[in-house]
This record gives sequence, structure tokens and C-alpha cells, in this order.
Amino acid sequence: MNNQIAISVSNLSKKYALNKAVIDENSNAFSTDLWALNNISFEIKQGAVVGIVGSNGSGKSTLLKVLSGITKPTQGEVVLNGRVASILDIGAGFHLELSGYENIFLHGQILGFKKAEIEQCVEEIIIFSGIGNFIHEPVKNYSNGMFLRLAFSIIMHLDFDIYLFDEVFNVGDIAFQEKSEERIKQLVAKNKTILMVSHNLSELKICDYTIELKNGNIQLENESTIANYVKNYLVSTQNIVESGSVLIEKFNDPSELITLNEFWFNQEASNTKYVSSETFSLRLIYENNSTLELTPAFVIKDSMGQTLIMASPFSDPNFSVEKYSKNGKVVLNCTIPKNIFASDIYSISLMFFENFSIVFNTKDLANTSTLQQVKIIANYEKIFFFKPYFEVNNALIDFSKYNVVGGLLMDFNWI
Repeated sequence: MNNQIAISVSNLSKKYALNKAVIDENSNAFSTDLWALNNISFEIKQGAVVGIVGSNGSGKSTLLKVLSGITKPTQGEVVLNGRVASILDIGAGFHLELSGYENIFLHGQILGFKKAEIEQCVEEIIIFSGIGNFIHEPVKNYSNGMFLRLAFSIIMHLDFDIYLFDEVFNVGDIAFQEKSEERIKQLVAKNKTILMVSHNLSELKICDYTIELKNGNIQLENESTIANYVKNYLVSTQNIVESGSVLIEKFNDPSELITLNEFWFNQEASNTKYVSSETFSLRLIYENNSTLELTPAFVIKDSMGQTLIMASPFSDPNFSVEKYSKNGKVVLNCTIPKNIFASDIYSISLMFFENFSIVFNTKDLANTSTLQQVKIIANYEKIFFFKPYFEVNNALIDFSKYNVVGGLLMDFNWI
């Protein structure tokens, strides 16, 4: 990283006019003006990777829109040195009657690239997008996923200097998201400047530092910003999970292949007190609406989004869905042992794999074609949040208040 400034923001403000007066959280007075950004200033050096965090309505997306030129600032100055890729309004500039191939060149030229520059990476764009033979079909016939993947692939392969990302990993399926993450790492290695908004803390681990926004103001700007964000805003639109409590989030079904009937934590609907010295249970009831061989797995992550535990019946070579099926539904109960967790805020997600049994039924595990048959079909992200107490001598201790590091605190046998 050098000392050249890639992004300079000076006294930037953005005001929106409202139809009705609301309380201004900065002045505590009624106002018909909403200051989405309020006199913020910062500089980002070339080659830096910076995250933007904050609760909903804090000004994150407005900031990126101003930086990308989609929205004009009310006050202040923005200077960006170099070509800017804005992945906010993906697909803007596509001509629906043209093929995907033709739109690669059209979109690239709209973004300021010459035809010769686009030709150098057109094959990489097509391969990365996964569109296949549909690349020569009019984009009006594309599914929403195909449309987004192609537009995203164009942005990611043309040679920009600055990239502005807003929830970038929401594009495409899980396999495409993994490719996108790897591509971003390649951009980092090329000393590109990246500014990214994300609610997923694991995505922000590549950042050199983060900026936290609150009510349009910069709250913090340093390497410890994420820790502060976790403390205050981890559970979106909810208060922080209190010690000993469980929060069950509403979730959407990400796949038509599965009907999720029930997913219980300790077999109670909400606010279950949890102490790490006690076992707890997960109960899953679902229906497989396809002919695919699907196997579920629970994933437990810490507050930074790092995977700590993955548990699934596929680790049992003798597992079969039929063994747990009843009246067309699969019923699974999982008991997690006591004395595993510290006092972090943990999340539990649910995933479904296709064809995982072949791992236990083949001798050639290094065969690429074998590995490619194992796919993630659905991913229910962060259905549960919980923060356990730790019991010591009949006293409940919240280790998050002490200098105890690590997401797990295992009760091993010591001799």
C-alpha cells in the first residue's frame, strides 16, 4: 500500500426532505429534514480495503450512492482518483433486447472501457458468470439470478481502480458467492482500493479497518470498529442478546426443494435461558420436495462470523433419511454436550447438502468429479442467536465481561 489517496471525503452531508416532521436524533427537535449523512470526513489510501458498518438507517448505502455519483451531496466534497466500479445498481445500462455477449461490450463501453480492453477479459467474464450457452440469448429471457451474475462478472473483471460494494455476497447462489469472495481477494492482491458495506462480519475479515456510521455520523474509524459494532448492533433491528438468552429470528425459505416445518432450540419457541453447563437440543422437522438426496447440517458461528462447529448426521456412514422419516417428514433431534461455549454471541444456521453419502461410498475421494457432486442446496442463515452464561461453583459468570479469549471454552478431562 502506498500513501496516495484514492478516496477523499470532506465535510460531506446529504439531506432528504420528508413529508412529515420526525424527531432529529442529533438535535432532539422535530424536523422535516432527514440528514442521512451529517458532515463526515475521511480519507482512504490506494490499496486499502475498508468496511462500512452500522445499523439500518445509519447512512451506509447513502454514502456509497454519493461516492458512486448516483446521488448528489447536499454539502461537502468527494474526490475519487481512478476508475470507479460501483456495484450498487447492478445491471443498469443493459439493453434487454441484446444478448448477454453483446451486453458485455455495451456495458463495458458505458463504463468507459475501449472494445479492445473488453475483448481481453470477455471469456473470463462468461466463464465466471456461469451463463454458458445462454450468453448468446437476449438478456430479457434471463432469470434474475443469471442477469445479476452476468452484470456482476462484468464489473469484477474490468480493470477498475476503486470498487464500491454494497452487500456484494448477496449476488447468486452459494457457489457463485464463494467464487466472488475469491475474486475479491485477487483484487486485494492487485492493490485495488475497496470500500464495502456488509452486515456479514465474516465478509469484513479482509478489511484493513472499518468505519462505523450512526445517524449519518462517523462513530468510529479504526481496527477495533468491528468489535464495537458487534457489541451494539450485531442482531439486526433487535437489542443485543442478553446473557443467558436465546433469540429466534424469522427466516425465509431459500429453496423450493425443502419445506422447513419446525426448527427448535431446546424445544421452546423463544427466550430460553441457557447455561453452558447444561446440554441443549436442536429439533428439526422438514420435508424434501424433490428426488434429490439431501442431508442437513447445523453450523454454529461466533460473533465475528467464524465457523466453530458443524454437526450433521452425514458423519455417520450408516445414516439414512428413511430411518428418521415419519408420514413424509424427516424428524431429527440433536443434543449438543454441555461445557462447550464461553459467553460470546453465537448464531446457529441450517444447511442442506446434496449427495454427501458418496463421500463414504467411494474410495477415490480425490476425484474432482466426485467432489463436484456434493453441493449445498439451501442455507438458512442465523436462525438462532444465543449468549450463554458459564456456571462456576454454582455462580453464573458472563465471560464476555472478562478478558477471556476464544469462542469455545471446552471441558476437557485433565489428569
